[in-house]
Amino acid sequence: MKHDLGKRSIAISDRNTSMSIEPAFGEIVERLRMTKPEPMSLINEQRTSSNLSSQVRVFVLESI
Repeated sequence: MKHDLGKRSIAISDRNTSMSIEPAFGEIVERLRMTKPEPMSLINEQRTSSNLSSQVRVFVLESI
């Protein structure tokens, strides 16, 4: 099964960056933005990996 990765531009603590992530994960992050203040900043603070996309996936899975 092939998944298309989408390139997303995001701001983390007023710094712009981009990442490649599956649309389903991106949609959940957008929903989380409505309930948690600055989810991308939280993800960045808790990051244990240099790979932001992987850390976003872990954050999403832990949030559901």
